[in-house]
Amino acid sequence: MMVDANLNSFKSDYYINRSFDYTVNLSGDVPTANLKITYKHTGKIKDWMTKDYQSYLRIYTPATAWLTNLNDFKNVKFGTEFGKKYFGTLVFIPLNQTKTFEFKYTLKNLDVENYNLLIQKQSGISDLPGKITIIHKNGEKEIHDIEVKNKWKLSEFRNK
Repeated sequence: MMVDANLNSFKSDYYINRSFDYTVNLSGDVPTANLKITYKHTGKIKDWMTKDYQSYLRIYTPATAWLTNLNDFKNVKFGTEFGKKYFGTLVFIPLNQTKTFEFKYTLKNLDVENYNLLIQKQSGISDLPGKITIIHKNGEKEIHDIEVKNKWKLSEFRNK
């Protein structure tokens, strides 16, 4: 789950389009994940309610995840909530610009034979488009282009 907290208290959220690209590689000794989150700020001019977008972003992961590209961010905060681990950091997107933030992490003690994925969308944001790539133990790739309206479960998607 990706959760934003707008820090400027302006109405810039209206102008932010989000998307994500998530790849999980189950073929190595330790599974790895790579999450890219892209923000597109569609606001054109600063005014009384629209400014550059500044947010505190939290990424919720399985409890055994470990962030491996820590040096790509300043002041990353770590914690646990709801049985999940989170990584939190500030993100800044200027008006009329697009930025992508990439989180790479390991997924120790993951049952790769019964891998399942749940993606939950934060309340109050538009539908969340994304791409999911799963690299299975045998190296075979499974790719899904999705749109998360509330939540998306791999197991439910496969059963359709």
